[in-house]
Amino acid sequence: MALRLWTGLLAARLFLVLPSLMCNGLKAPVLIDCVLLPQANITCEWKPGDPQTTHYTLSVQRETDVPWSCTTPNTSCTVGNKDLAVNFEFCINITAHSRHGDVVVSSQPPCQLGVYIAMLAPVNLNSVTSVDGKPQCLTVSWKGKTPLLFPIPDREIGDGPLESQIEFKADGQPGERVSNVTVKSTSFEACIFRPDTLYSVRLRHRYQGGRSTWSHWSNDRPGKTTEDAPSSAPMFWRRVINRDSYRLTSLLWKPLPHDLANGRIVSYNISCVDENAEGLREKGNCTYLDISHTSCILKLPMGPCSCSISASTSVGTSPKASIWLRKAYEKDPPPPRLLSVTPVDDRSLELKWACSSAAPASLSGFIVEWSVVTQKNNSLLHWERVNSSTTAVIITEEVEPFQRYAVSVRALYGKEGGGRSQTKFVYTRQGVPSAGPLVRVQTSGSTVKLSWSLPVEEQRGFIRDYTLFYQTTNQTVKSEPLPGTFEHHSVDSLSPGIYEFWMQASTDAGAGAIGPRTSANIGREESNVVLFSLLPFALISLVLIVMVCVAQNEIVKAFCQEVPDPSHSSVSKWNPETVTGMKFPKPDIKYSDVVLLSDRETENYERYNPFDCKTKYQTGARTTNLADTNFNSCPVIYSNILSNAESASLLELQHHSYPDVRHNKQTQEGVGEQCHYSTEGDFAPFYQMHQPDFACSSFRAASQLHNVDLNSFTSKPLDSFSQIEPMQQNPSFSGLPFPDLLFKDFMDLPQSSMQCDPYLPV
Repeated sequence: MALRLWTGLLAARLFLVLPSLMCNGLKAPVLIDCVLLPQANITCEWKPGDPQTTHYTLSVQRETDVPWSCTTPNTSCTVGNKDLAVNFEFCINITAHSRHGDVVVSSQPPCQLGVYIAMLAPVNLNSVTSVDGKPQCLTVSWKGKTPLLFPIPDREIGDGPLESQIEFKADGQPGERVSNVTVKSTSFEACIFRPDTLYSVRLRHRYQGGRSTWSHWSNDRPGKTTEDAPSSAPMFWRRVINRDSYRLTSLLWKPLPHDLANGRIVSYNISCVDENAEGLREKGNCTYLDISHTSCILKLPMGPCSCSISASTSVGTSPKASIWLRKAYEKDPPPPRLLSVTPVDDRSLELKWACSSAAPASLSGFIVEWSVVTQKNNSLLHWERVNSSTTAVIITEEVEPFQRYAVSVRALYGKEGGGRSQTKFVYTRQGVPSAGPLVRVQTSGSTVKLSWSLPVEEQRGFIRDYTLFYQTTNQTVKSEPLPGTFEHHSVDSLSPGIYEFWMQASTDAGAGAIGPRTSANIGREESNVVLFSLLPFALISLVLIVMVCVAQNEIVKAFCQEVPDPSHSSVSKWNPETVTGMKFPKPDIKYSDVVLLSDRETENYERYNPFDCKTKYQTGARTTNLADTNFNSCPVIYSNILSNAESASLLELQHHSYPDVRHNKQTQEGVGEQCHYSTEGDFAPFYQMHQPDFACSSFRAASQLHNVDLNSFTSKPLDSFSQIEPMQQNPSFSGLPFPDLLFKDFMDLPQSSMQCDPYLPV
C-alpha cells in the first residue's frame, strides 16, 4: 500500500512539471527580412517556429512610443503608419503564440535606424544618350522623386551610399540583362554596351550594407550607341575551276553579323597576291564591292597565290581574312574521315566527322558545304567555316524536306590551302515521286530497248526500284520490277503489234505517280526502213521533173517567137464578095475554115455545146444589119479571114486552122474568152485569126482584137443554112451550122503578120 502511495505522488508531480518542460522546449520562429516603406508601412517575413504555434504578433516601436503591431496566423505581416521615416530608430519583435506558452524573437540588432531596412522609392529616368568616341558607352541621367520618398541628397550620392543596377535589352534581341553600375551623381556613364545598337534601359538603387531591399525599376528610356570599326573580318571562301592557262575563281564571303560589324558595312575590299607577295593586276569584277555583294569572280594564275578581304564602316576597317591556293593540279591533302549526315528534323541536318590521320599539323579549321541537287546543277552553294576543334555541326540554312542535298566537309591547312572534300547525299525527309519516269523506246526486230529518266527534283527521295508496265491491243497489262539503279532495259520476243510502255518509280516512302505512255510498233520496221529510204529519191525525182517541164515551156516560148507573115502566102490573093455589093468570084469551097471545137471537145459535145445560142439569125429571121443581132450570150468565135478569092488556098489551109473557143475569161495575151459583141454601142470588138506559116512545128492560131463600126456594115440575108455543106476534108470540123454573114462582113479587115499563140490548143 505504501508502494501505491509513492507511485501516485510521483505521477502527480510529473503532471505538474511536464507543462513547464514542454513550454521551455518550444522552437522559436526565424526573422528573414523587414522592409520599410517611408511614410507607409513596415513589412516583416519569418520562417515558422514550433508546430504547436497558433498565431504570431509583429510589434514595431519607434523609440519610447507606443508600439504598432499586427497579428496573423501566417509568416508575414504589415504594420502601417504615416509616421514611419528612415531617419528614426525602430525596434522589431515577433511573438509566437501556442497553448503551452509564448516565444519572442527580436530583429538583429533588435533596434536599428530605418535607413537600413528601408526600400527606396523608384527614381525618374530622364534620358539615355550616346557618347562620342565611345561606341560602347551610354550616358544615363536620373532624378529622385521627393526627399521624403528618396531621402538621399544629391551632395551625398557622391559619397557612395547607394548600390545601383541597370537593366537593358537590345532591340530585336530576346531577354533582358542586368548589370551593376557605380553611380556617383545623377548623371553617369555606363560602358557595357555593343556599338551601333539600340537599347531600352532602366535603373534602380538601394542603400549600401546589404540589409536593405532593391527599389522598384524606374521608367525605361531608349538609347543607341555610336558606330565602331568591325571587330572581325568576314568569313571567306572560294570555288575554283581550272582552265588551260588560269584558274577561274569565285570568291565568296558572308556578311558580318551586327554584333561583329559594329555598324553599317559600306564596302568590302579584296586584294590578291602571288607567291612573291606581288599584287595581281587581274581584278575581274572584284574592284568595287558594296554591301549588296557577297561574291565576285576573277582569274588567278596557275601558281601559288592568296586573296584577302576586309570590311569597312564609316568609322574604320576590319582585320583581314585570307585564303590560300596551292599550285594548280597539285595533289590536295586528304579529306576528313567517317563523315555521317543525319536528319535532325525536316529543316536541319547534323554532320559528324573525324580528322584524317595523314593530315598536316597546320590544321586551321573546316569548311562545311551543302547545296540542293538539281538536274541542271545550278543551285546556290551554302557554306560555313568552323574552327579546328569542331568535328560536329548542325546546319539549318535553306534546308527543306523532299529535296536532295549534297553535303561535304573539307579541312583547311592555313597557307597550304584546303584539302579534298568528302561528300554525302541526304534527304531530311523522303516522299513519293511526284511524277513517273519518261520512257524512250527503240525497236529491233521483236526486241524493244527501253531507256528512261526522272529529274531529281521530281524524285523526292532515293529511288529504290522501278515497275515497268506494257501491253498491246486487247491484252492484259504486264509488269516487270526493275532495280532503282537501272536506266536501261530490253524486252525480248514480242509478237508483232503496237505496244505501250510506261513506268512507276518508288522510294522509301512508297510508289509515286504513273509516267507517260510511249508506243512502239513491232514487226513493221522493214517497211518503215524502205519507206524512209525511198522518200528522198522520190522527192528528188519530182523536183527534176518540175524543172524539166519549166525548161520545156521556156524553150517552146522562145522557139515560137519568129512566125512568117501570112500576107506572103497564096491565100493573100483571095478576094471574095463583100457586103458593100462588090462582086468577087465565088470560091468552090462553100464553108469557111472555122473550127469551133477541138477533137477532144467534139467528143463531149453532148454534155457541153458552146453554140447553144438562140439569136434572130439562127431562127431564120432575115437580118439586114449585124447590129440587130444579139450576141451577148454567144461564145467567142474565131475565124480565119481569107484575103482574096483563090478558093484553092482555102482547101490548103483548112487543115492548119485551129481557132480556140473559151468562156467567161480573158487571158493576158488578149485572147477573148467571152462574148464581146454588143448592140449597146457603135463599136463591137472581134478577133481576127492570122493564118500561121507552116514553119511552126506546134501550130496555134493567134488572134488580134479590132474595133469595128457595126453600123457601117450591111449583110445579104441568106435563104437558109442549106447552102452550107460540111467539109469532109477536115475531120476536126464540128459540122455545126454557122451564118455566112460573118464571113462576108469580115472580108475587108486588114491583114497582119502571122503569129503562133501558145495559149491556143493544138
